[in-house]
Amino acid sequence: MLHVDEDLPALGVGDTLPGVDLAVVDDDGQPIDIDAFTGASGSLVDPSGASVPVTVTPLPDSDRLAVLFPAGYVFTLAGVYSLLLTLAEGNASVSVDAVPLIAEERTTGWATLAHARGTWRDAPRRDLTLWTVLDTARLQVAAYAPALLPPADGEPVPVPAHYRQAQLMQARNVWNAAKTDPTQAGIGDDGLVIRPYPMDWVVKGIIRPRNPVPTVR
Repeated sequence: MLHVDEDLPALGVGDTLPGVDLAVVDDDGQPIDIDAFTGASGSLVDPSGASVPVTVTPLPDSDRLAVLFPAGYVFTLAGVYSLLLTLAEGNASVSVDAVPLIAEERTTGWATLAHARGTWRDAPRRDLTLWTVLDTARLQVAAYAPALLPPADGEPVPVPAHYRQAQLMQARNVWNAAKTDPTQAGIGDDGLVIRPYPMDWVVKGIIRPRNPVPTVR
């Protein structure tokens, strides 16, 4: 199995990306000789499972592939897209490990990759791992938090700042739990499976602050 040893740039929902230029390495992390292959093909799979073909061109005398997305393709769904690439080698073919491409909803108020890295010094190194941790924490916070009632005009309600703070704190808890559990194995270069971790009273207190003033009934 071949690999792409780099993160693709994270996008925002509604963004377009004409193409990317990727370096391919083998299982030992060594650059491949792209001239040893006779052709290439690929597809982009969105978070819903729908796929579109992409144009893949091996760049001579290098270890790189040029990938062009369909003209006018818009990343309309938030989540993880998978770029699937195959290199032809005579009558055989060699697959490249799926390359994740993340599209974020950047207007809701939840933490983005950039925001998390700006406030969390020891955040996971790879974008896919960090996105997974943040999304796991977001789902947990949203399930525990009081429902946000939309205004009369029906516009989406921005997430309160303290929800985002709770998300980041819970993301750290989830990440630390994954790192310290020796039975975990599997996701990305960080070698960990990300599973929900129970929220502690500090995180719950940020989401649902208690009224310190006693009420008279």
